[in-house]
Amino acid sequence: MIKLPKNIEALGKILAFGFGPDVLKGFIPAYLAKIDLDTCVEYITDDKDLLSNISEEDWIVLRKVAGSAKLEITTKSILSELDKSRPDLWAIIYNTPGGVEWLDRQITRCRQRLGMT
Repeated sequence: MIKLPKNIEALGKILAFGFGPDVLKGFIPAYLAKIDLDTCVEYITDDKDLLSNISEEDWIVLRKVAGSAKLEITTKSILSELDKSRPDLWAIIYNTPGGVEWLDRQITRCRQRLGMT
């Protein structure tokens, strides 16, 4: 089970200093970084929801971050971040059949939960 840091209220402090967009831009890549490559393939092939383990309390905080950040989270921007920070993970997503589409569904779900639709 993948968990967000318990000290998620620190996101409020990050926002106060103007780093909200950077936090959101790195949110999905950071979350993906917690899973190994084999698990990533399993998530793609079984169409598992990457973000299903995030508690409603954490989503509330993340929605606040998203609301003040005014950042557009897209499949293209997330793939770009992964290409820089985790090229191995980028390659798995890009080269696994249905991988990019799976990521797009994860981002769509994330945007919906963040109220960014």
